[in-house]
Amino acid sequence: MVCGAATLPHGTGKTVRIAVFAEGAAAEEARAAGAVIIGGEDLIEEIRKGNLLHLIQPMPDNMDF
Repeated sequence: MVCGAATLPHGTGKTVRIAVFAEGAAAEEARAAGAVIIGGEDLIEEIRKGNLLHLIQPMPDNMDF
């Protein structure tokens, strides 16, 4: 068995949705970096409802939920 990863030259054609746990200035920074969905505890509820995402990134000041 061979395991590995390769970067495709034209991607997979799928759009990646990024969510970030952030508030205030960190939320604006995340938005500028390309985050699609930004929130705090309300974002947790959206994920529980089935709003699945490809990547979730907490900002350091929001890691205590």
